[in-house]
Amino acid sequence: MTSIRARSASFLLALLAAFPASAAAKTGPARPEVLDSRTEDPSEVRGRVRFGLESGVARAVYSTDFVARPAEPEAMAREYLAAHRTLLGFGDASLGDLSTRTTRRGAATTTVRFDQEVGGVPVDGAEVTVTLGLDRRVLFVQNAYAPGIENLATTPTVAASVARAAAHARLGVEGALSYDTTTLILVPENGGARLAWKVKAVPQVTPSGDWTVLVDAATGEIFRVVDEACHVDGTGLVFDADPLSSAHVTYNTAGYTDGSDATTAQLNAQRFSVTLEDITLNAGIHSLVGPYAQIVDTESPFKGLFTQASSTFNYDRAADNFEAVNCYYHIDHTMRHINQTLGIVLLPDEYVGGVKFDPHGLSGADNSHYLPSTGTLAFGEGGVDDAEDSDVVIHELGHGIHDWITNGGLSQVNGLSEGVGDYFAQSYSRSLGQWVTTDAQYHWTFNWDGHNPFWAGRITNYSATYPGGLVNQVHSDGQIWATCLMRIWNRVGRDGTDAAHIEGLAMTNASTNQNDAANAVALAAVALGLPGADVNAFVEEFTTTGYTVNAALALTSYAGADECATVPSNVNSIWEPGELVVVPVRLTSSLLTRTNAVGTLTTTTPGVTIVDGSATWPTLAAGVATETNAPHFAIAIADSVDCFAPISFQLSVSTTESGPHVYAFSQSVGQSLTPAGLPAVIPNNNAVGLTSLLAVGENVPLTDVNVHVQITHNWIGDLKIQLVSPANTTITLLDRPGFPGVANGCNNVNMNVTFDSASGFNLETHCAGTNPWYSGVGAPTQSLNVLNGQSSQGVWKLVVIDAVAVGNGTLVDWDLVTTPTLSSACDVCPSATGAPIVAEPALFSLEPGRPNPFADSAEIRFSLASSGRASLRVYDVAGRHVATLVDGDLTAGSHSTIWNGTDSAGRKVAGGLYFTRLTSRDGEKLARMQLVR
Repeated sequence: MTSIRARSASFLLALLAAFPASAAAKTGPARPEVLDSRTEDPSEVRGRVRFGLESGVARAVYSTDFVARPAEPEAMAREYLAAHRTLLGFGDASLGDLSTRTTRRGAATTTVRFDQEVGGVPVDGAEVTVTLGLDRRVLFVQNAYAPGIENLATTPTVAASVARAAAHARLGVEGALSYDTTTLILVPENGGARLAWKVKAVPQVTPSGDWTVLVDAATGEIFRVVDEACHVDGTGLVFDADPLSSAHVTYNTAGYTDGSDATTAQLNAQRFSVTLEDITLNAGIHSLVGPYAQIVDTESPFKGLFTQASSTFNYDRAADNFEAVNCYYHIDHTMRHINQTLGIVLLPDEYVGGVKFDPHGLSGADNSHYLPSTGTLAFGEGGVDDAEDSDVVIHELGHGIHDWITNGGLSQVNGLSEGVGDYFAQSYSRSLGQWVTTDAQYHWTFNWDGHNPFWAGRITNYSATYPGGLVNQVHSDGQIWATCLMRIWNRVGRDGTDAAHIEGLAMTNASTNQNDAANAVALAAVALGLPGADVNAFVEEFTTTGYTVNAALALTSYAGADECATVPSNVNSIWEPGELVVVPVRLTSSLLTRTNAVGTLTTTTPGVTIVDGSATWPTLAAGVATETNAPHFAIAIADSVDCFAPISFQLSVSTTESGPHVYAFSQSVGQSLTPAGLPAVIPNNNAVGLTSLLAVGENVPLTDVNVHVQITHNWIGDLKIQLVSPANTTITLLDRPGFPGVANGCNNVNMNVTFDSASGFNLETHCAGTNPWYSGVGAPTQSLNVLNGQSSQGVWKLVVIDAVAVGNGTLVDWDLVTTPTLSSACDVCPSATGAPIVAEPALFSLEPGRPNPFADSAEIRFSLASSGRASLRVYDVAGRHVATLVDGDLTAGSHSTIWNGTDSAGRKVAGGLYFTRLTSRDGEKLARMQLVR
């Protein structure tokens, strides 16, 4: 992934005094004095918006109801910005001062980034970021626009060469530079802006770091000197190559000390043999260069690239080669996890290829850093060599992940990126299970490099909360973020938390604070379709930490205005735009008992997200409609979805005895699964009675309406029951049967009746004594046929009147039997002979391989709705064709094939993420699966 862009980093770093000195504090060469008077614009959260108190404009919008018209992402983002120009403080009505920097299309969102310019000169740090969902709804906005600087002079008095020389002199640069730029910018300041030269320098020798110096373009004054490298000078936890964690011992245990980089038998025993995937072999020489990681030697001390003729890189920690191998493995392993396991395409955007790292840099100082200008990592050697601790390696890589996913918009506001790095370091180390919750080290980061005589390390059970616990030290404050994320990690797991964290960061920019990031990550959890319990974990832990997040994201909230005109007052059982709803599904096995029924729910309807796509049923007794166990399926419906629009679902069900079997059904927005508010008590001696509502979304002409009613009552003869259609046609179903005129009236208790006008059984004339007329099928008092030709769509009413003071009852349930409902559409249908469950008429579907992930071979099942030519092909993550599994004429129905992990030539392919594509006259389907080698 490459892009050409102007960086506008405006980080708030306090890197040189993050921790008090200890008896053996980290030391290094003398460094330039930092000069930085920047402060964060104070702000407060009001509802879904964070407002800057000084600027008065919206700095972050956590969710919106705005749906853009269909267009390219940039045009849709600009449509939103133009419509909210006043809220965001934009001065140019045409948005002509916003230039598009990048557009990133993620798995569930698309993010468009704009930079503010005046007269073609970029405004430092003034980035605007707009994130759209798949339904074109604007999900999240970050706004660092500087209002009130539209008309400024942009011609410098001081030449660029003069500013560069002054900046280098101030820094005391020695030797060559790895990165060297001088750019004219406008720097927002006190409600205005000053024209300045931005000098960026990454020295190879001294001073180490990623330096930014701002020189006033009119006076030559140097007014900012900041090292923007993301340093690790002490936070940590132990990973694979960390001997303390793998041995489960503490520092200073016999044989487990640094000893000036000397090795011991104990330390040697903690080395593990790993596969260095995809290293380079050229002219008989192996080098640590691969698609996800590549060694460089750009900083002092220059120790080389450690190439060799052998492919076996076996060294102990006393050899400099050891740190190089350790870096390659952990960087490569982490980047593969992101790109292949999580399916998030992420690589550095400063260069082509894997992550560049220098295992021996910073002139040997006990420190490490990530350089945003060059996109490289470097590791120091004081104390425990930093590159020996995978916590340090992955922490620094975490800064890169943050920088690349935001296209240069890494933020250190509230120490956010330090928290990001700490989180990724511990997310990996905790996944190894080397410490348990009762161990202090379970919450440590930099277990080998820190928590020892060299420095104190950091933790992820930090007690401070946001915002009161902020101390304006980026490393300390970052622990608030990492601690909260690791609590979520414990509830959700590594993959879900990592994915939502990365996709959430993709929505942010250099002005993002921790509260903004919390909202973005929570939105990403929903957009990615994480289960409802996992979404709740994000919202609950963010709230516990003190972040103000959009509580409507929690699955336990069903808030939302009533948006379907024909639906009365808001009722939770009615699906509406903007709501998160539970989907209980009933299954029936007519002839045989089924056990351990498990279902997976999917949808392709735009604007509808599966929040929880897995559910189970208890034993399916023959002939009994059985509802899903809690938790049920759950979906999120975007505001953009039209009222009464159908939502198409596919349900895959497997039981111990058979399956999986795929069923298709639909449910409409504005349609309830069951009548609202049942069961409900029928009032006694009341001529108005009880009215129950059922909203139906399907707009189909009625031809044969049947009504099922279930009531508990100790004197059925007291009741009058009426059905009212959406067109206000009233049909009397039952009118006080047998009262008067039948001895003792109709004294039956309870009823479970389907009113069917085609039935020859008259309920009212068969009400006497203990006649069981109240259970079964019978004709209503008035024929339901008068409803034929009316539309099914709208709100139906069932009115139950008990005008007698004696006796009482409850309306338990009712429904329109011929209306397409969720329960009837999802019935499991065995064959007439009692054979295993068979599928409904053929569907067009493609399932992921089974098992998934797989190591040797996977079965791929698919179904065609119509006969004809079909193909099933395998592609890698880069879109390259790998193998053709099926290509020919097939009949409609279910099919399966096997992929053994080889390409078209029969060669084994590398482990990673692969896609299958099914193409036929029915259309095209995609699925993905993970091959593990």
